[in-house]
Amino acid sequence: MEQGLFVARDGRTWSTEHGPGGGDEINLIRNGGNYGWPFVTHGTQYGLRYWPVDRDTVTGEFIEPAQAFNPSIGISAIVQLRGGPLTEWTGDFLVGALVGKSLLRVTTDGDRVIATERIDVRHRVRDIAQGNDGR
Repeated sequence: MEQGLFVARDGRTWSTEHGPGGGDEINLIRNGGNYGWPFVTHGTQYGLRYWPVDRDTVTGEFIEPAQAFNPSIGISAIVQLRGGPLTEWTGDFLVGALVGKSLLRVTTDGDRVIATERIDVRHRVRDIAQGNDGR
């Protein structure tokens, strides 16, 4: 289930989505891309230790997520930082976590997530916005 959608400064679109029983994802959206749902997921069926849908019944290529979180963090909104007090974070993404009660700083290199850093805020984070002053 789609949770967040953000068009980055370079024009690319990033999304966050809840997976079943884990498998929350950050995806870089590509025109015509097939991200696999409901045939491919990094999560499991609730109450089981596997995903019961048979991938072998479907043909075609699936795009892997840029990042998958298992167990689930209860992923929510995503924004790309554009400066402010933490200038070294410019261009990185912040992602909210409901279950994790945290923010995640997500660093990318091209199409890949290369690092995630959890920032504990002790509150469920549903939405994120950066003010005009960069905070």
